[in-house]
Amino acid sequence: MQKHQDALQRRAAADEDEVRAAALQFVRKISATKPSRANEEAFEIAVDEIAAIPGGCSASSDSAPPRERVASPA
Repeated sequence: MQKHQDALQRRAAADEDEVRAAALQFVRKISATKPSRANEEAFEIAVDEIAAIPGGCSASSDSAPPRERVASPA
C-alpha cells in the first residue's frame, strides 16, 4: 500500500492545458451537449470558471502548515 501512496504523491501537477481540457470535458458532460452558437459564450464562461478552481485550491493549500505524519503500527 505504501508504494501506491508514494507514487500518487510524486505525480506531477496538471498543467493549464490539461486543466482546461478537463474543464471542457466536465462542462460538456453536465450540459449533455456541445456548445451551439447561441450558447457558446455561456459555455466558455463556464469552462473558464471551472478551469480557475484548481488554481484557487492550490493557493489556499500552500498556506496550510504541513501535517505531522505518524507511522501506524503494522
